[in-house]
Amino acid sequence: MFFRKKDEKDYSGKKYILIIALLILLVAIILGISDLLEEKEDNKVDIPSLDQILEENEASLDSYIAKNTPSVKENDRIIGDINAPLKIFVFEDYNDKFSAQFSKTVNKIIRENSGQVAAVVRPYIGATSESKSNAIALVCAYKKGNFAQTRDYIFNTLLNKENTEKVEYNTDCLTEEEKLTKTNEFRNSAETFGVYGSPTIFIGNEVIVGARPYDNYKNSEGEEIEGMNELVKNILDSNKS
Repeated sequence: MFFRKKDEKDYSGKKYILIIALLILLVAIILGISDLLEEKEDNKVDIPSLDQILEENEASLDSYIAKNTPSVKENDRIIGDINAPLKIFVFEDYNDKFSAQFSKTVNKIIRENSGQVAAVVRPYIGATSESKSNAIALVCAYKKGNFAQTRDYIFNTLLNKENTEKVEYNTDCLTEEEKLTKTNEFRNSAETFGVYGSPTIFIGNEVIVGARPYDNYKNSEGEEIEGMNELVKNILDSNKS
């Protein structure tokens, strides 16, 4: 009994020492974390919001030279003459009013420059479920031969403009697996050309972010910016010379 008690006493002592050591280690860790947080707070960098970035870099983000420009593919959706010498590539969101507004600008330019200008439109999948479903519905509309009419109907609806006739559209032509494949294909295409918003326009070697208006306008700095009409005319004139 005596030796058993001595063993128990020694075991308790070791256990006590272990607890003390663990407590000391815990305190050290807490102090270390506290110092780290204080240092991090001292070196904290304010990260600007996307709105701030856009506001501060309006001129540079409005347009820039393209590093990678698209070319016409076999299954591209083309508005206007396929043989037109100037093709405007547009990544558009089919649930976005800015894309809808820009489509009207492009349609006007194509009408005024018959045979000279065409638009190659590609879907940009935005954050909404309607953006994806409308893009898929237009795949089905293309298969049925009424892509242009369905696209106009969707955009007119977004802009609350009266449609001459109702156009029925759906996504029934594709299986769920095919829809997923198409969605990924659209997203990969946009990422390939550095497109992260809509509409994004490629014209010549220039990329334009946002719905550039038809007429010239002034930005917030008071600088005059070419509207789509003048930009197109300048490119067509330079191509003739």
